[in-house]
Amino acid sequence: MPYYGQKRKSWEERKATKKANIAKHRAIRAEAAKKWLVKFKALIFQLHDAMDRAGISQMKMADFSGVDPATLIKNRRHRNNGIRLSTYVAIANACGYDVQLVKKAPKEDEFRKHRVVYLSDVDSGNV
Repeated sequence: MPYYGQKRKSWEERKATKKANIAKHRAIRAEAAKKWLVKFKALIFQLHDAMDRAGISQMKMADFSGVDPATLIKNRRHRNNGIRLSTYVAIANACGYDVQLVKKAPKEDEFRKHRVVYLSDVDSGNV
């Protein structure tokens, strides 16, 4: 509802605003996807390097890691864009490497840019 004395937006203005918001969100998603793809490719190249250093054939690697040989072949040919973390860890362990997750604090502007998170205090029940 418009405030007293304000003119109500026309259908075209509301439609234009909605289109602008959709375009803005698509741009944010595309930027996030690019950043994710760069990090993902770096992980995959590290995995390929570990597999090469281990000097084990793909069939033996599949046997040691418990991963399907077809998954390894797709991954090797860069056709598999959605490798699971568990698969990555299994292959790295089979190569003799250990995968560690390191906690890092997000930058304030990155954290607030995309999401609003509400933390609740478990003891007091406050939200």
